[in-house]
Amino acid sequence: MIMRICTFKSGAARAMCAVRSAVLFVMLLWCGTAAAMRYYVAPTAQGTGDGLSWGNATTLSEALIRAVAGDEIWALGFSEITDKAAHVYTVPAEGLTLKSGVRLYGGFAGTETALADRARTGKAFTFANRSVLSGDLNGDDAVTGEHLIFPGNGTRKDNARHVLVMDLDPSKSDNNNHYLTVVDGFTIMGGHAAGTGADSVGGGVSVINGGVNGAGAYRIENCFLFNNYAKSGGAV
Repeated sequence: MIMRICTFKSGAARAMCAVRSAVLFVMLLWCGTAAAMRYYVAPTAQGTGDGLSWGNATTLSEALIRAVAGDEIWALGFSEITDKAAHVYTVPAEGLTLKSGVRLYGGFAGTETALADRARTGKAFTFANRSVLSGDLNGDDAVTGEHLIFPGNGTRKDNARHVLVMDLDPSKSDNNNHYLTVVDGFTIMGGHAAGTGADSVGGGVSVINGGVNGAGAYRIENCFLFNNYAKSGGAV
């Protein structure tokens, strides 16, 4: 803590000292408050990969590690999904983790500067550019009339248990019920929570630590969740 004591006899000098001290306090307060960040992501890193622009997009996994409460992540989408490696965000076996208070948005063409710039198809909540999160790790899921997405379908045994884990514990992201946690504009597919305990719920999105003090609220909107399985809560 920095303290400044005015010892001048002159009233004008004391007033000037007080003004300078107030300015110093405001500057210190401003310096101690980090500005919210926006990270741009693509299935593979672009340019320098620092995530500070579309041309230098980082990976989604890296952005989720860096982001804290109040930050936004914008994920590149595609009008046509023709190459899994280039056009799909394939998650790790344990799924991707979204921290409390971080806002995750998809549906971008890679030129937008505002959320409202995202192009829509004309159908409700459908973006022209799809940001797909997939738990199909090997890209070999097969849907048949017999097995569909159920545990008996052997092609799904290697899938991620959850596609996205929304961890609302505020201590992990310096959030204390100040920021809403958001998932907006994604296709979420291929989760397979066929295990036990926490691994039996939330194949698409698993929400954890929602009962922790200060966890706050979350919102999932403009999303399609399909081909996700769980013993309880296949989608969420």
